Amino acid sequence: IKSSQEKWLSWIDQVLRPGKKNSKIEADKLFNSAYEILEQAISNQERFIDVREESDLRASQKTFRIFLSVTIFSLFIFIAVLVNLYDSIEVPIRNLSNGIKKFEQGDHAVRVEVSGASEIGFLESSFNQMGQAIENMVKDLKQVDEMKSAFLSTVSHELRTPLTSI
Repeated sequence: IKSSQEKWLSWIDQVLRPGKKNSKIEADKLFNSAYEILEQAISNQERFIDVREESDLRASQKTFRIFLSVTIFSLFIFIAVLVNLYDSIEVPIRNLSNGIKKFEQGDHAVRVEVSGASEIGFLESSFNQMGQAIENMVKDLKQVDEMKSAFLSTVSHELRTPLTSI
């Protein structure tokens, strides 16, 4: 661009030089050289614009790559948090569900591990307390049944013993 500018200034200096009459041939030469100088300046300007557009394109691509990288990284973080949240809810509920199924099948000694102080942990703790209360009731009922059987056996024996002696 600088060389084109220098040529243009030199041409203007030749055309506008006071006191010198230019012939038609010289004028044509000057015009052609001016035309070449302008074409070269325009070509230089177009190359400058192309370089500028290419630079802008590279900057846009770099910005897009950074944005895409940040988005993918954020997506991985979101998925990791979501998986952790899912595990913190699903695993305790599955364990509680398995405990309830075993309890329904007659295993009254089953207890579930309390996972924490959350609502799910409260539910697990309540299940364990209920299981303990039911297990105690079943023991008490078995003990009462044994006492009833022993009482009936004793009463029946006592009733038969006096009759045998008579």
